[in-house]
Amino acid sequence: MSGDRSPNWITSGDSAGGAVPLPETAATTVTLAAPAGRDRDLLTTTLSAYEVRHLEGAVPDATDICVVSAEAFPECRDRLREWKREQRPTMAPVLLLVPESVPDPWSRYGDSLGRALDGILTIPSSKRAIRARVDGLVAIRQYSLIASQRWKRLELYGRAMDNADIGISIADAQAEDEHLIYVNQGFVDITGYSLPDALGRNCRFLQGEGTDESTVAEIRTAIDARESVSVVIRNYRRDGEAFWNQLDIVPVYDDAGTVTHFLGFQQDVTEQIERKRLLEQYEHVFESVSDPVVVLRADTTVVHANAAATDVFEVDFRATPTTALTDILPSEQASVVRRACRVVVETGRTQERELTLTLPTGQSRTFQVKFEHESVSDSAGDRVIAIARDISAIRAQQGRLTVLDRVLRHNFRNKLTVVSGRAEHVAANAEEMDPASISEAAEAIQTASDELLDTADAVRQFHLGSDPDQSSVPLDVPTLVRSAVGDLRAVYPGVEFTVAGAPAASAICPAQLELCLEQLVEHAVGKWGAPAGQVSLQVTDEPPSPSVELAVRFPGMAFSEIERSALDAGSESPLEHTQGIRLWLVKWAVENAGGGLSVENTDDGGVVTLYLRRSVETDG
Repeated sequence: MSGDRSPNWITSGDSAGGAVPLPETAATTVTLAAPAGRDRDLLTTTLSAYEVRHLEGAVPDATDICVVSAEAFPECRDRLREWKREQRPTMAPVLLLVPESVPDPWSRYGDSLGRALDGILTIPSSKRAIRARVDGLVAIRQYSLIASQRWKRLELYGRAMDNADIGISIADAQAEDEHLIYVNQGFVDITGYSLPDALGRNCRFLQGEGTDESTVAEIRTAIDARESVSVVIRNYRRDGEAFWNQLDIVPVYDDAGTVTHFLGFQQDVTEQIERKRLLEQYEHVFESVSDPVVVLRADTTVVHANAAATDVFEVDFRATPTTALTDILPSEQASVVRRACRVVVETGRTQERELTLTLPTGQSRTFQVKFEHESVSDSAGDRVIAIARDISAIRAQQGRLTVLDRVLRHNFRNKLTVVSGRAEHVAANAEEMDPASISEAAEAIQTASDELLDTADAVRQFHLGSDPDQSSVPLDVPTLVRSAVGDLRAVYPGVEFTVAGAPAASAICPAQLELCLEQLVEHAVGKWGAPAGQVSLQVTDEPPSPSVELAVRFPGMAFSEIERSALDAGSESPLEHTQGIRLWLVKWAVENAGGGLSVENTDDGGVVTLYLRRSVETDG
């Protein structure tokens, strides 16, 4: 005992306090075992400073010490042993009072020491001596109680660490190589290294060729500075398999503030890391894909939308996270989307729908949309991923082929009827026909044949199936118009051409723009019935309009209502169809370049307006 300690204190060995006060006398419970009579009364008086109870059966739970007379000991020996067993690991002190007349009591009762007895005191002794022995044994009990509690805590901590799902390790910070002195079962399970394999080694044995050196340096810097560190590091199991380790290292200090150990926590986060990388790859694909893609909640609220979807709907879904896709669609299309999402959520079955949308630009586009359950992210709740494929070009091409088939069948049938009828008439009546009649029939056949060949040649020149990116080029429209008119004047000397408007205007034009103008003039000549008339061309460029307009006017000529309505609708009916293919060819060529065409009648005559996309100027 240290010299500066009070006699009422004992050293506990507890790092938190260093000493434990002796219990207050009045708070100590003494159970006295002695036969009734004068000796028990005398002992009761001697121990009156304590709370005294008499042993009548089992030792009471609140007992701090049992004081037993030699006469009572044989009868209560078994009860004292049972009490001591129940109190383990806490000491349960028993003091035996032996008359001084008993020779060599230590030999006589020695076999009971430790099992039923902890001390022997001969009597009579002074009250001070008896109390000193009682206080000493109670103090030892108090110390054993503290030690027992500490042991239980340590045992609890040990079980907690041993049974933890994560890896736990302890390294000796004062050892030269800071080797491991403890690893739990979680560490063994994660790394595959057994306790003998791991203990005594620095945990760098988990590193390998794929371990990032900068991460290792970060750990080393923190350890040298005796600081905490948290990293994700690529480690390797005993069998060579790589895994991602969420490593947290915490320094442990002693009372003097010195780091004595490092406590490490290891957690296998390979699945999370790989899933994160997979999600990042999906995110990259999601953003880079050219088709519009949106992720929807069951109520069609947009959770994610890629750049293509943002461009199509012209809505910044990230800035407006509560926007529902059905809020920005026409009611009929919104109902289609709502029903498709409901079926996917309720049944898990993929749904396909075709939606024709009028975009903010006024352009109509058709999308084939696939709705399916989103199963990539870990987010709770039902989500639907909608992938829209723009099939406008496919549908437009199908429509064009339908129109082309109908027009060609109609025109070819008419022309072939002329050829066949005239040829049959000549064959049946050749002997009776005069040369002039035969010549007239031959000329009619020749004209019909030439018109069929001209139509077939026009269709071939327009390349209806060509790629818009390859068939559209930026051109200066006024320059091209002037060049085309020069050629047209040579072909149609009887037609009066005039050109007016902007002196320069760059636009994305179909590669066959000159052919378009030729077809429009040829169409007009057919309506005039003779290669004579007037054609006026005007170029209009008025920013911020997105288009450069090329208006081709035909004074004195009108388009039929059937032609106008069919061209506006983009299709023909069996009973209502145009008389030629030329206007259709021009319309499709311009649309293929991202433009548009309108046909109208004015007081001065018919007007065909080509809307050509203004080209974006770029720095060379």
